[in-house]
Amino acid sequence: MHIDNKAARRRTLANLFHFCMAYILKPLEDTGLYGMQVVSGDGVVRRGHPILASFVADYPEQLLVTCCKNFECPSCEAKRQELGDIDILPDLRSLSKILDALETLDQGPTEFARACQAAGIKPVVKPFWQNLPYTNIYRSITPDILHQLYQGVIKHLIHWIIETCGAAEVDARCRRLPPNHNIRLFLKGISTLSRVTGKEHAQ
Repeated sequence: MHIDNKAARRRTLANLFHFCMAYILKPLEDTGLYGMQVVSGDGVVRRGHPILASFVADYPEQLLVTCCKNFECPSCEAKRQELGDIDILPDLRSLSKILDALETLDQGPTEFARACQAAGIKPVVKPFWQNLPYTNIYRSITPDILHQLYQGVIKHLIHWIIETCGAAEVDARCRRLPPNHNIRLFLKGISTLSRVTGKEHAQ
């Protein structure tokens, strides 16, 4: 069945994603609580409790996993206009508040949507992490190396260096680097670069 409405299609795909992930991670619900026999590297059998401790994803997938809205932080309650403001220290997202909102599903779609909006999440039916033991998905999200570290921190750092030393000096220093087999030389400098790949950031 084809869904013409874009918003309805996005909601359906989000719910399908969470349903599939819940199906895949279903064994962790019991083994996380009661444990299982695990053979360690030295050959000894021990009781292990596998849990979802970390979720590595890029920003759009972080929003999908945490049920957050676009341009919001998946870990804290910062609003889109507050992101990047060092003077504001927002509270971390409250898992108990969000789980309470998700429990209102049986009260009808309108009440469920209101509760999710008050909790600051999208109305996703049964997110995959809802029943996982010892899992707080908002603490499990890791930074996206390319977009949040390289293109975030490094971009600001390069901008600060260019403002401090001047674009001509920074470009001249880049041109003076000796040839190397492992590092690309930026013979035109770096002050005019606009779209930089992750490999170029690393170099």
